[in-house]
Amino acid sequence: MKLRCKAAFALGLFLMAGSAAFSQEGQEQDLEPAPKNTVALAIRTDLFVHGMFMNIVDERAVIFGIAPWYDRKLTENLSVGGQLGYVLYDIVTWNMHSFSAGASIRYGYRNILGFSFIEGMLGYANIFLKEVSNEFSELREREAQAHYFRYGGKFGHRFEFGKPGGFMVELAAGFYKGHGGNLNAQAGDDAYRWDSIAQDSVTRLWLIGGIHGHLSFGYVF
Repeated sequence: MKLRCKAAFALGLFLMAGSAAFSQEGQEQDLEPAPKNTVALAIRTDLFVHGMFMNIVDERAVIFGIAPWYDRKLTENLSVGGQLGYVLYDIVTWNMHSFSAGASIRYGYRNILGFSFIEGMLGYANIFLKEVSNEFSELREREAQAHYFRYGGKFGHRFEFGKPGGFMVELAAGFYKGHGGNLNAQAGDDAYRWDSIAQDSVTRLWLIGGIHGHLSFGYVF
């Protein structure tokens, strides 16, 4: 009888010690800070679709945009970040490419599907144009560039596949606008040609401003 009591007492001590260790380990995990950093690469989905359309109506078109970005959480709902961007719009007679940089502030909230957010952005962008045209059997070549103050915002949703941290995919759509120099101000009489009108439209609607779609792949840590 005494032996059974001692065995039961020893088993009880063992279970209590194990339970305490497990509880402490769980508390340590709970105290782990939540991931605050995100690095990602965004692809312009609107340009991808536009490029497919242009390849149907044009002989050759290379159109795409990418933007690496970083985001840092300040609170559970508020974060700040920065991004770089590159866009190329290359068709038969002329090509344009743009570099941009911007700072952003984001507000979001968690839900059952992940993280929904709205974001505002301020930044800088430039446009470089190179054109080769043949008018009235005369070959013309010209280059131009312009600089813009750029601003806008977007809303979207982030799907996270690691807890805490890990791989994530983000879908977003936004509207952007730019104020700055006239790309065709240096063109002289050429500014009245159809190409110049098209270039200004591309600048306003696709490269600097317009409605943009973003598909981002990144990592949260």
